[in-house]
Amino acid sequence: MLAMLDCCSGKIEKPAHGMATRFQIKGMFKSFIAGTVATIIAAASTIAAAATASVPVLRVTAPNGQTSILIGSIHVPVEGLNQPAPSIFAGARHYVIEHSGFATLPADKASESGAAGDWAKSLTDAEINVYLHRATCAGLPETSARNWLQEPTPHESNALAYTICPLPRYATSRDVYLFSIAPVALRQNPEVLEDANWVELQRRKVPASYDVSGFKWALAHDPRTVLEQTRDALNAGDYEAIRTQVLESLGSPDAAAVYTRHMVDERNVEWLPRLDAILKDGHAVVVVGAMHFPGASGLITLLRERGYKVDPINWPGVAIGDTH
Repeated sequence: MLAMLDCCSGKIEKPAHGMATRFQIKGMFKSFIAGTVATIIAAASTIAAAATASVPVLRVTAPNGQTSILIGSIHVPVEGLNQPAPSIFAGARHYVIEHSGFATLPADKASESGAAGDWAKSLTDAEINVYLHRATCAGLPETSARNWLQEPTPHESNALAYTICPLPRYATSRDVYLFSIAPVALRQNPEVLEDANWVELQRRKVPASYDVSGFKWALAHDPRTVLEQTRDALNAGDYEAIRTQVLESLGSPDAAAVYTRHMVDERNVEWLPRLDAILKDGHAVVVVGAMHFPGASGLITLLRERGYKVDPINWPGVAIGDTH
């Protein structure tokens, strides 16, 4: 499911022979991100002031008059995603993200009540072949990819199911891009809206069977097409369209309802006390998944109910291709 790209697993277990540990996989991701950030930073001085599409963001005005920027993100690289100019951090005192690091909780015993990998028995040979091909494109050895099919849930495997083959050459996620252009002092100490362990506990409230329906949905769809649809909606500031796409990717109405409750609505409410304090101080750049914006329980509605003004505006963009 596309929605599961929003969250990382914190389970730490002894690997089977030949299986990459989560620490190794996370290390691979960290190395990739570090290299991407270094590339962007090294080339920052050569960014041309080329005319490019603007980027929809939300200007939030607190009841006391302080203003901040909320910007929606998808947490994976996709070519053609418009990125805001570095001026978005001009005068910023706060750089705010959902959470940082990885959960350090023990393995999820509830999800291990059955035999490990039982969910994978429902996969057809064709689905397994699609998964292995995409995992290989992501740089994961086939042995490790197969071992992930022995995990209690398809949570980790699902992220690989959205790998575009071949990988986009120049694409970078909005999260990584914004991190790279943030002032050093803010980049070194980003503020978080939630604890990594807490959000992992939220994820565990979603039954493993719903992970399977989303995993199968991902394997049945072309990841490039799916991610480009999400990109187009984000470039247009159409958060309702993103919500619709994410809910569809969960594979069933029941899965969509449960996921939305635990991984979107309840997290939005959890964020409000910290977010309220930050927004009242003002001069913040807040980066969260765009799925958290729309709907009756979305941040736009929740903030307006608390006396905030939330206005869609367009921020000058930068030609991200010029940063490579």
